[in-house]
Amino acid sequence: MPLLSIYNNLIHGYMMSRQTRFDSHKRSELSEIHNRIRKISSEQPLYKIDFDADAQEYALSVKEHAMELAAAIKDMGSDESEGAFSRFIIKSDHPGMVGVEVLEGSEPGKIEDFDVQVERLSSPQINSGYYVDSRENSLVSGQYNFTVEIEGSFYSFQFNVTGSNDNKELQTKLADFINKTKVGLRAEVVSDRENGKSALNLEAKKFGVPFEFKDTKTPEGTKSGVVELFGLNNVRSEAGKTVIYIKGERIENEDRKIVTSDGLLLDIKKETADQPVRIYKVVDDESVFKKISEFVRKYNDMSEYVRAGANTRRASKKLWYELNGLLTEYADKLSASGIEMKPENGGLLYIDRAKMFHAVNEGSLEMLFRPDSDVTKGFLRKLTDISINPLDYVDKTIVVYPNTRNRFAYNPYITSIYSGIMYNNYC
Repeated sequence: MPLLSIYNNLIHGYMMSRQTRFDSHKRSELSEIHNRIRKISSEQPLYKIDFDADAQEYALSVKEHAMELAAAIKDMGSDESEGAFSRFIIKSDHPGMVGVEVLEGSEPGKIEDFDVQVERLSSPQINSGYYVDSRENSLVSGQYNFTVEIEGSFYSFQFNVTGSNDNKELQTKLADFINKTKVGLRAEVVSDRENGKSALNLEAKKFGVPFEFKDTKTPEGTKSGVVELFGLNNVRSEAGKTVIYIKGERIENEDRKIVTSDGLLLDIKKETADQPVRIYKVVDDESVFKKISEFVRKYNDMSEYVRAGANTRRASKKLWYELNGLLTEYADKLSASGIEMKPENGGLLYIDRAKMFHAVNEGSLEMLFRPDSDVTKGFLRKLTDISINPLDYVDKTIVVYPNTRNRFAYNPYITSIYSGIMYNNYC
């Protein structure tokens, strides 16, 4: 029967690890594992094992748990893009002045911190019309034409006046007319009720965009057109552009949203005066939380599995004590980074989010799980031993101890017995 079919027949009996990018090894890593196997084999006694179904399942599952937990630890300390501390978010130290957003396709990890100085905010052009008597009719009946120039485009309008309309009615109709044309202007009639007057005000919808009105045709015999009479071209506030400095470079933009060469969208909200806004990158603490949660979950899964096995297997108690001893050794360092133990619940782990996020910002959590840290090396050393020789935690009968004075006395099959479990019922 093919190996895969044999292996799959045992899947229902024990947990099966997912394939990770840490399952492949370099030549140096394989050489190290080989040397460790030789050392273990030279020191292991010869023994007999009762390979019942439970013992087979337990040995294979312990190995898989160890490999899963080791992969989770390596994942956190990895420098690759999938690593816990390799994902960044971009922040502003004064988001009320300058907000920041990372655009799709940009790489936050490669963006260097920089300052933003906002000298001026863009503003819309605002025209304040003349106040005229609301009840009078200052325009004779007839057809009035005028144009609007905005963003380099010209728009022509035709406005018809009848003798029955007073000035406020004409202003209201004209405002509705301009708003419906969607040329980028907002028109509004304002009233001075105390003096019985009204005016037509205009404002550009976009910042930094100037506009201009001109009368082009009036009824015969009249001197004033719609633009002149109502003061549609009376500029109260000119259009202004946003002016900012990024890394000493002056940038002007009509809008208050500016895209940088790094792929960031800056939302300019206030002038900064002499206090520049710092745009900086930090580790994505939510991404770290997911990775730490995976580590905690896999440790707890293994701990509970071993604890359950310790109730019926003497050798399993050995692994239980070793895991707890390992955790106790690094308890203070883990706790300082928000990974706490629950002594009342069999030594399981849980996460203190506030403490963990603080450790992320300080950088201490990243240091804790660096590949060369004591915690990482200590855990991986023990987990490698477990995965190399899971039968060390299965009950067995010692037959004879090795002659440790003979440095070449190897038993190369001792740590490989677990592989025979897969074939046990087929040979």
